[in-house]
Amino acid sequence: MIRVLIADNQALILRGLAYVLAGHQDIIATDEASCLDQAVSILKDRPIDVCLVDIVFDGHNTLELIKLLKRTSPRTKFVLLCNEEMLVTMNLLIKQGVSVFLSKKCEISEVVLAVFNAYRSIQYMSPPLAQKEIFRRNDDLDADAENMLKTLSQREMQIFTEIIAGRRTQQISKALFLSPKTISTYRTRLLEKLGLNHDVDLIYFAIKYRLINKNIHGHQTYV
Repeated sequence: MIRVLIADNQALILRGLAYVLAGHQDIIATDEASCLDQAVSILKDRPIDVCLVDIVFDGHNTLELIKLLKRTSPRTKFVLLCNEEMLVTMNLLIKQGVSVFLSKKCEISEVVLAVFNAYRSIQYMSPPLAQKEIFRRNDDLDADAENMLKTLSQREMQIFTEIIAGRRTQQISKALFLSPKTISTYRTRLLEKLGLNHDVDLIYFAIKYRLINKNIHGHQTYV
């Protein structure tokens, strides 16, 4: 059972997220914090498995905010609620304990998915955020490759990011709460749209356009 803390200054978002999560059988309780002091108090008072926190929560610098919350409760996993135009460099936030980045424009079902991925320590990013981050960070992406990537649906973009992260069908299925058959269907569609034949081609595509790096040991890492 998962205990969740939602930290957001906006009452409507706070109560809306709490309502969505409270209806799930695997979530034991949902705490709410409308300011930093309240969030810290809750984290000190009881064990919190996952904290959903707004990127602009209480007007604090995001990195310093996560550092403080992490110091207060080292075992807590984090989901960062982001607007696309407000997404900051991911690597620093990941190092501070943020494993999931959730778009404020996401579907209701994705909120539950984000919580479970954070709880399982599975890195996840909403497709619109992932797509924007890829384009922002990649100066070598040519027009043809960019146009092909833009043809991918949100779900295909999810599968794309999971595959280039080195995850297999069963792992993706578990992370996205979809059947292996459905994952295979989306994989086929995205390969067709990118003009590729196999997952290996997809990895080379990602390396070619610097969506991931390949280190000297052959392991794949995000740029």
